[in-house]
Order: sequence, then C-alpha cells, then structure tokens
Amino acid sequence: MKDKLLALLDADELYPGDIRLDAKGLWHIKTETVTDRTGAILLSRLLVESQGQYILVVDEKKIPVTVEDAPLFITELRSRGTTNHEDFFLTLSNGTTELLDFETLYFNTATRSLYCTTENGMKARFEMIPSINFLDRLDEDDNGFFLFINGERKEIPRR
Repeated sequence: MKDKLLALLDADELYPGDIRLDAKGLWHIKTETVTDRTGAILLSRLLVESQGQYILVVDEKKIPVTVEDAPLFITELRSRGTTNHEDFFLTLSNGTTELLDFETLYFNTATRSLYCTTENGMKARFEMIPSINFLDRLDEDDNGFFLFINGERKEIPRR
C-alpha cells in the first residue's frame, strides 16, 4: 500500500482538490479513499501547515491538500496518574502521542465535537470513542461545559 500511495502522490497530474482529508478523517486521493491505516498515518505525518494552507511534503514536492475540518484526529485518549494528579495522553491520527493541553480544549457547536490544539499548533478533532471517555467527567451549567481535573474546574469554551 505504501508504494502505491507514494506512486499516487508522485503523479504529475495532481491538482488542487485532488487530495482531500474529509470531516470524518478519511483521506481521498482523486477518486480513491485510503482505507489502509498505515497509509492514512503516512499521509498525516506528511501533512504540514504553511501560510494557512495544508500541504503534503514528499521529498522536495509540495502537494496541496483540502482539509474539510481538522488536519488531525484524536483516535485514543488515555489517562495516567492518581486522583490528585492525572494526565491525559492523546493518540493522534499521525500515530504520535502527546499530552493534552486543557487550555486548548474547546467544544465546536457546529460539529458538536471536542477539539484541541496539538503540540505543533495544529487543530485536532476528537473521534467519538475518545470523546466518550470524557462523558463521565463532563458537566454543564449556565456558563457552559466543564471538567474537574486534578481538583480544578477546567472550562471548555464553545466556539
């Protein structure tokens, strides 16, 4: 799959809109949907943001990508620690793991989904299962959504 994927990306007939990351986190190259997990991780690792645009960088080649929602997706959420101090680790669609920064966590009212900003500054959308991991901790009052983590109330703003 990796060789076929790289051959598709090497094609000289790639035009803006030919490579797309849809709102569900599925990659599309022309008329093909990338269903192979390894291929999707590879594409996500090649994806960078440059001057407000998303591109795949393959060797010296820069290929424009249409991103319908978020450039990264959170595929897993794990907590580690004790009742007094708990950290949350995100597994991203590019295969990397990083610590959740609660200051970047927000709820998008249009998509009804949780998002955060990753360590490299890219927006990441929580897939359904990682979002469910927060449901037992999530509360709502007149001011909006919040979590109690490490004895502190963490507001989750709406956008």
